[in-house]
Amino acid sequence: NDSNILYCNPFNNGLSKSTDQGLTWTKIQNGMKDVVTGTATPVASIYAIQVMPGNSNTLLALGRIYTTINGASYLRYYIYKSTDQGANWRPIFTMPNKGTALAFAPSNNLIVYATTDTGLFYKSTNGGDTWSAKTTFKQVVISAMAVFKTKPDTVVIVYGGVTSTRIAITINGGGKWTDITGKNGATKLPIVTCTSVVYDQFTPNTIYLCTDIGMFRTTDNGANWSNFNTGMPMVMQTQMQLHLASNTLYISTMGKGVFQRML
Repeated sequence: NDSNILYCNPFNNGLSKSTDQGLTWTKIQNGMKDVVTGTATPVASIYAIQVMPGNSNTLLALGRIYTTINGASYLRYYIYKSTDQGANWRPIFTMPNKGTALAFAPSNNLIVYATTDTGLFYKSTNGGDTWSAKTTFKQVVISAMAVFKTKPDTVVIVYGGVTSTRIAITINGGGKWTDITGKNGATKLPIVTCTSVVYDQFTPNTIYLCTDIGMFRTTDNGANWSNFNTGMPMVMQTQMQLHLASNTLYISTMGKGVFQRML
């Protein structure tokens, strides 16, 4: 719970931590190697990292180890856990496919979700120590998800690629899913790749969605969607975060910078 501490997971196996708001960085990868027949693998490539709400000592990360040992390919997908702000890590779960997103429930930090690039959805009810698999609509990449602020079992997931279902919701922690791509042609989400999703912090009926052609919003839980791109270029939006204290959305784009919008 320190605004000076930042975590960064670039693509060059350089998971890092800053304690001075990004002025300097230190790699935090201890425990992210396997040892196979006496040979240490390279450190894991990290695809996502999350800090546990209310306990900033605990982190979860999605990683992949890929190498060749004695002429044979070695591939593992892990969920890693740290209880000391990243100083040490241990693999707590082996995934069958590449992990794509992690999300803690803001109102219950023992509940956490993970997704994969083959449409798998996992839930933990003990802070990430054990996981159970759930089913979803599509066996394609889940590119992002969001958990509503006060309802730990209400989760939306969005699919990458071009699929008939672009976004789905569960209200029971993954037990059952509903397609909320939209009902009517004029107010249905266009057939686009979805990249990031955020819940409005005050109402679960309002959801913000980034795509490769701009932002969309629903205020009726996905029955209807409208363009929410005013003031931004119509380019791919890569990531979105909601700053709760100021109720401001921050959106990164492909090649056009970062934008903010107060809600």
